[in-house]
Amino acid sequence: DSMGYYLEEDREALNLAVQSAISEGLSFHLELRLAKHRPDGSYCYIEAFGHAESDENGAPVRLYGTVQDISDRKLIEMRLRQRETLLSWTIERAPVGIATIGLDAKFLIVNQSFCKIYGYSAVELLDMTNNEITDLDSLEKTTAALDYLLKNTTESVQIEKQYIHKDGYRIDVISRVSLMRDEQGYPLRFIINVEDVTDRKQTEAKLISAKLAESANKAKSEFLATMSHELRTPMNAVIGMAGILSNTHLSPEQKKYVSTIRQGGEVLLAVINDILDFSQIESGKLELEARPFKLQQCVEDVFDLMTLRIADKCIDLSALINLKVPSEIIGDYSRLRQILINLVSNAIKFTDKGEVALSISSKLIDPETNTHELLFNIRDTGVGIATEAIAKLFQSFSQADKSITRQYGGTGLGLVISKQLCELMGGKIDVKSVLGKGSTFSFSIQAKATANTETNQNITNLTTNTDYFKGKNILVVSSNFTIRQAISLYNRAWSVNTQVAFSAVEALQSLELNVFDAVIIDGSIVEIDVMDLAMDIQSDFPDLNLILLAFAETIKRGRANVFNHYISKPITASKLYETFCEIFSITPIKTMISKDFRQSPQDLNLAINFPLEILVVEDNSVNQEILLLILEQIGYIAEAVNNGSKAVEAVQMKSYDVIFMDMQMPVMDGLTATRNIRNLPTRQPWIIGLSADAFTESRDAALSAGMDEYLTKPFRGEDLLEVLRRVKKHAPTAIASETLTAPIASAPVTESLNMETLKSLEKSIGADNLSRLIASCIEHSAIAIANMQSALSDNDLATIQSENHVLKGISGSFGASELFKLCQSLELLCKTYTDSYQSSSTNNQEIAIAVQKIEDEYHQVCQALSMQEKS
Repeated sequence: DSMGYYLEEDREALNLAVQSAISEGLSFHLELRLAKHRPDGSYCYIEAFGHAESDENGAPVRLYGTVQDISDRKLIEMRLRQRETLLSWTIERAPVGIATIGLDAKFLIVNQSFCKIYGYSAVELLDMTNNEITDLDSLEKTTAALDYLLKNTTESVQIEKQYIHKDGYRIDVISRVSLMRDEQGYPLRFIINVEDVTDRKQTEAKLISAKLAESANKAKSEFLATMSHELRTPMNAVIGMAGILSNTHLSPEQKKYVSTIRQGGEVLLAVINDILDFSQIESGKLELEARPFKLQQCVEDVFDLMTLRIADKCIDLSALINLKVPSEIIGDYSRLRQILINLVSNAIKFTDKGEVALSISSKLIDPETNTHELLFNIRDTGVGIATEAIAKLFQSFSQADKSITRQYGGTGLGLVISKQLCELMGGKIDVKSVLGKGSTFSFSIQAKATANTETNQNITNLTTNTDYFKGKNILVVSSNFTIRQAISLYNRAWSVNTQVAFSAVEALQSLELNVFDAVIIDGSIVEIDVMDLAMDIQSDFPDLNLILLAFAETIKRGRANVFNHYISKPITASKLYETFCEIFSITPIKTMISKDFRQSPQDLNLAINFPLEILVVEDNSVNQEILLLILEQIGYIAEAVNNGSKAVEAVQMKSYDVIFMDMQMPVMDGLTATRNIRNLPTRQPWIIGLSADAFTESRDAALSAGMDEYLTKPFRGEDLLEVLRRVKKHAPTAIASETLTAPIASAPVTESLNMETLKSLEKSIGADNLSRLIASCIEHSAIAIANMQSALSDNDLATIQSENHVLKGISGSFGASELFKLCQSLELLCKTYTDSYQSSSTNNQEIAIAVQKIEDEYHQVCQALSMQEKS
């Protein structure tokens, strides 16, 4: 009868359980719902247990059973299931991406929004890990966030990162990550909430771009308005008063004069209007020269300027000029070099490892005029450029800070000017880049080849007497494809046979199978020990010429008894040619150490008996190299930085014994750097101030800032020896007064050069180094003078002072006595006007005259230096 209380489907289940218990002697356990409702209208749930009791013959006698009301428990379970269902439904349809990942980063749960953001289906994602769709640049940030949650009790962290969509493009997201733990606190899984902010980021970028454009336009408008007012006001006065004057009683001759004034004023006003309309800053009205020059020489000149920069970053720089490119073209040498310097310099700046490669090709576009289109590609393995940033590359911008402590000089218009120059030369410029992998800047120009040029002689035109190179066999060991290709290209022009090897094993195998006249080994090969390979080759082939291709610093530290010859990077046709001349000439020059880094026996015992850690702080690259070379000849290998801020950082990282500190530098000057170093809780170095100023005020300022000594530029090797001896004694009062007075020693002086200073420099660093530095001196001086002349038109006194300081330092170092004095005079003149806050046309005219005198004397110095170099 009790069956009537149960629901029909539960009644059937209970009936089957009872029958089984009776017939088979089984016990049963059931959950049943009673038809009788609870007060709140829900069913009454019971848990029933039962079994049948049998007699001695096994026949069932009676049925035992117990029941327990479990309605409350079932109600709780049902509500939990409802909540789980609701939660699951909510997560699945949430507008933000939600996912859980295991501790191994594998996806466990993903909702619809998460799948939509990344373009994958749930099935695809559940078979992947979070790392597989994370952008490489964001992977380290993601890993750090997960590790932080595992090691700390923080509930969640938020990071901005990039994911990779299934279609390959990047997605900007804001991701909040939480860690779920069990009751004992052990981590179970990560919960990720992701919001796609790509559109927002793009909108923000557009807004920022719009604000920048608006700010630039506003600044330009304000500038134009100011210039319009400043220029139009006096011109209107001239024209207006001339008109009034013409209406008075004048003689015919006076009327003619007034009419001329008025017409001239109107013409000048028209010119002013044109300048304001087209904006002289963006007009690009440049006139190009048309003179013959050798393309290879232009490239090598650019590469020579980059030697120190690539050595500092340990990156390769090479050029591949197709042999069909005309060797000599008619065009503007300086403007083409300007483009190459801008692009190659930028490539090096943004490349921390790998290489920068220049390739040049051409095609004949007009046979009648022998006009060619030259295509230049500058490829680097640097940081690359974001797609959205490429469009802004060739837009003009400027630097507001024009003080001498600004970090970067110039107007900041390098790429803009390059673009304008390319277009003026009949070409164009473009860039392709992959973020994180590098960039390739391509530009073209049109130029006529000279009548006597030969397209297959682009390498040999720099060199002569290459007949005895023909048939020589060279082995090149390098892992850099561009370097191998460049050397092979140069050798092909000289009929030299080239074989390449990628590893030490391959090199030794080639030497066993073939006879070579020389082996060029790239010092940058990571996979092998270059010195070990050279010694292995030398032991088996003692008469074989071994050439090390390496950075200058590596060569200086090299072992002279291993390599016969050295070529400093970047590799160029001229350097390879000079080395071959030494090796293959009729009377070969067997130097056991590179001529560029030959040591002098000047007091080497001092360096041996008194080793020092030396830091050179000098912003002028020419003066920096001079000082490093002189120290090297004495026996010290010093380190160098180019501003005071880097010097302070270097002292915090390493303990130096001596610091040579230039007084005036960008970013942070030497006086400020010295004060900061003296405040550091480290072992204090001996600081020697360097300046071209021989004034007592400069010396006093140096000592007051905490410097121990003071040297006046130019200084000689003997001067450095003397000051280093005093460092050994550690006697601050031992500063020689004569060192602090005259900037140039009394000596036989030519019209423009102090020959004793020049000879002393040659004695200190060697004739070959002096020749190279003279070329660099002429180059840097020309740039400084050009910048001063440009600054004159803008009345930019700060730039004139800064560039004059650079020129004064260079001229003093090379013994250009008269030029040094002219720079001193200009320095005092600028200082007088700056201190008195005076600015007038008379002042400007005096400065312009002084700059012109400097330029005239510079040409005399160049001529004298060239004569000295030839002698």
